[in-house]
Amino acid sequence: MESLVVTDAVSKTYGPRTVVDGVHLSVRAGEVHALVGENGAGKSTLANMIAGVVRPSSGSVRVDGRPLGGGGPRAARRAGVAFVSQELSLLGERTVVENVFTGQMPTRVPGIVSRSRMRTAFAALMQDTGLRLDPDRRVDGLNAVEQEFVEILRAVAAGAHLIILDEPTTATTPDQAELIYRLVGRLAERGVAIVLISHDLDDVLRVCDRISVLRDGRHVRTVARGEVTKQELITLMIGRELTDLYPRSEPGSATDVALSVRDLGRRNSYDGISFDVRRGEILGIAGLVGSGRSEVLMGIVGAEPPERGSVSLDGKPARIRTVRDAQRVGIALIPENRKTQGLHLDHSIESNITLPHLRWLSRLGVVGRRGSRAVAADGVQRTQVKCASVRAPVRTLSGGNQQRALFAKWLVETPHVLLVDEPTRGVDVQGKHAIYAILADLAAQGTAIVVVSSEVTEVIGLSHRVLVMHRGRIHAELEGPAITEEAVVSAAFGDEHLAEGTVTQP
Repeated sequence: MESLVVTDAVSKTYGPRTVVDGVHLSVRAGEVHALVGENGAGKSTLANMIAGVVRPSSGSVRVDGRPLGGGGPRAARRAGVAFVSQELSLLGERTVVENVFTGQMPTRVPGIVSRSRMRTAFAALMQDTGLRLDPDRRVDGLNAVEQEFVEILRAVAAGAHLIILDEPTTATTPDQAELIYRLVGRLAERGVAIVLISHDLDDVLRVCDRISVLRDGRHVRTVARGEVTKQELITLMIGRELTDLYPRSEPGSATDVALSVRDLGRRNSYDGISFDVRRGEILGIAGLVGSGRSEVLMGIVGAEPPERGSVSLDGKPARIRTVRDAQRVGIALIPENRKTQGLHLDHSIESNITLPHLRWLSRLGVVGRRGSRAVAADGVQRTQVKCASVRAPVRTLSGGNQQRALFAKWLVETPHVLLVDEPTRGVDVQGKHAIYAILADLAAQGTAIVVVSSEVTEVIGLSHRVLVMHRGRIHAELEGPAITEEAVVSAAFGDEHLAEGTVTQP
């Protein structure tokens, strides 16, 4: 089959650093082609070169046999290439139909938009793609998957022959991700080529026709679906076999309780939440999105204070109404969304890591630059953040390194209790391994850890015990051999008929 897009030995350098090195890649019409690799492997840079956003330092990109040249994104769009990045470019205050046709509004006469033609074209898009979206709904009222659909529809409406999707399912639930992949399949059946950048290797192996692996900016290998296993793919990505993904640690004594939560409740979020976490224990909390998992963590640290119930540390009541109160008593939260809740992207790595600890770092109200930089450097080394300097803006880091920097921020003063919400969202395989090792090391030092994750395998692999939430309440508590994927998923859906011995009701 003839290739729609070909990169001929494309490279990109920034000063002395080469981020993409002589990559040859071909993408065929009607195929779903994955780009996989560690964070920093060069995937997004390569995609940006194909989309005309980044100009290659050497080599060329050809679309339908014609060189893309240096015309930038506009030339790439004219050639039929669309790029849907992780940072969606939608206009929140505008409607769905207005966003879909932004920059290409149908007109009856020059300069005058034809609303009727726009609606007719939108209805045709819905028919072709099988989607159902309200054309008059404001985009800022849509959920994550609906917003992703609008971005993809914009590309389809523009007549794109190649659509690049950069981590399209990062902010979605598994069910929502499945909806995106169904749309991808329909577009591929119509002859549209899809380039999918994703860290979810299970999905990649399931939905993609071919998979290209990048490592350290170089093209390692392209394989067809069915030619490679997940473990073999990981080995290609990191250059070595990765074993013991989930390092084990022994839970603390049953009597050595660090955190006690009793009858915690908040209207429309959760109710009757009670559990204990021991020193050195990793307690997992699973459940569907909307089950109240994240809200419980936010309640414990005072970010969204509960309306009733109590929290105790080492058997003593703790009055926590703000995040600062929580930090003062030794409780830290690594939030679900690092970009909006955890990090200041335009600030330096150093200032992000040291910001919560300025009181501890200062003398007579003055923070010493040398001490601040030393603390930040130690945090970077401890969490294996890959960066040129702690003075670099956090925005310049890959997603995985941003997540490690967030861990470094809250490990300056080793917390008594660590709450972690989605610890590895948007992180590559080796980055996950590093974060799991950090959690196991903290547990071995006696920190009590609570982990919320949408990845059932992650909850199972990390945890000594698992609580499963359903509609704002703890539906089940699992321990030891009872922690199975079937038991967790069944409890998350509120199944009351699980096999005897698998689930212990709290």
